[in-house]
Amino acid sequence: MDRQMKGDAMRRQLPIALTFAMALSVVLPAFAEMSARERANLWFQQRDQSGDGFLTVEEVVLYEFKLFERMDSRGEGKLSEAEYCIDIPAELTVNINRCRLHFAAIDTNDDDYITPDEIATYLRLVFQAADQNGDGKVSLGEWAAFLGPQGEFYNRPD
Repeated sequence: MDRQMKGDAMRRQLPIALTFAMALSVVLPAFAEMSARERANLWFQQRDQSGDGFLTVEEVVLYEFKLFERMDSRGEGKLSEAEYCIDIPAELTVNINRCRLHFAAIDTNDDDYITPDEIATYLRLVFQAADQNGDGKVSLGEWAAFLGPQGEFYNRPD
């Protein structure tokens, strides 16, 4: 009886799994085909937790720490490049390369791991460079100006 119940449960879950797989097959290529500006806007909107159209360094750091905790499945308090870039499908080589460059910019001590402290330090530098008017908040316009036409930030801001 136990096998039959498991089989029934699997049959009920199969349509859900197929629907999810189909959705991913549409979403991932669409994300890969986004322009740099669209990716930058999406990044900004995801981190604007208050929805006020401005980012604070606290919002961004808190958001990134939540992502870090999800990626740090072993609870080591550090991530390798492979762990940091794990959710990017292998066929999206441009995105993988972008992730590797971003990882290298965060890894300030060059030990091939990033920690929450390195992430916070990096984000504070990025935020400081992006906050053109020095008001402690970054608007979407300031963010776009900081990123420039490429819509990317990989280098460690000075």
